[in-house]
Amino acid sequence: MWMATLVVKKGIMHRYQNINQALQDAEVGDAIEIRDGIYEESIEISKRLTLYGKGDVTIKGGVFIRYHTHVDIRNIRFSQGHGIYVKGELQLENCIIEKQQVSTQVTVNFGTLVMKNVDILAGTTNQFGMRIDNGSSVMLIESTLHQHTKAQIIAQNSEISLSKCMLLEGTMNGIFAIRNVNMVIEDCEIHGHEKTQIVAASSTISLVNTLIHEGRDVGIQVFSGSKLTIDQCEIKQHAETNVVVHESELVASDSRIAKSNGNGLYIGEKSKAIIYDCQLYGHKKPQLFIENSKAEIR
Repeated sequence: MWMATLVVKKGIMHRYQNINQALQDAEVGDAIEIRDGIYEESIEISKRLTLYGKGDVTIKGGVFIRYHTHVDIRNIRFSQGHGIYVKGELQLENCIIEKQQVSTQVTVNFGTLVMKNVDILAGTTNQFGMRIDNGSSVMLIESTLHQHTKAQIIAQNSEISLSKCMLLEGTMNGIFAIRNVNMVIEDCEIHGHEKTQIVAASSTISLVNTLIHEGRDVGIQVFSGSKLTIDQCEIKQHAETNVVVHESELVASDSRIAKSNGNGLYIGEKSKAIIYDCQLYGHKKPQLFIENSKAEIR
């Protein structure tokens, strides 16, 4: 089947002067090329399409991806709009999402999102960078979330992976996994949050080759039957304890946990821990504190 490319460009000489005109005419599988300009419109996509910016393209409006719809979007700035909502499948690449006029900039609900080389930058109204729920699947690659007033990522009942990402300097948490979250974090940096950098309840968190540092509270806290795996990571320089485990399981290997104002590791409330080939040093309280729990150190 022959697929068309519809070109959107401002100016009375052009057939498509806004994105919605092109969306209305586009057939399944078509591409929409958006030329330079600021497009103050919300878009709802309910068929398989590719949208890409050519030049300096900004969309100021909401974006809604419908159920059972696959959409590719690249090379676009989403600024001062009404958020991005994903209930279908969205691949987002080389984009900036900033200063949306809603509390959550990106919402994935019953959806799938793959995001590569995307910056999510907070404005004054943005509490959350991303909210992920209801069996969603999210993959973030080489992306940054910066300075949200609540959690940069809040999630429950979902599968999430982060690779080569940065979560930087939020007022609250970097990640808040409420329950039934399976998350893999690899080759990432999480830095400078006012509250605990990673919080997980009834969830599974796997950290590989990741730097978590200079938070103003606890580094990582897991509780309520969570499972935390730390491998080849560096967790350091927190105002409180670097890692807190309550009623949960920890496996830590080949990692460095250093220089906090609290403990290095606190294992409490009937938790289980296996710790091997790790370095713990430079804490103002005991490097390893075990309370009413079992720990195996190799």
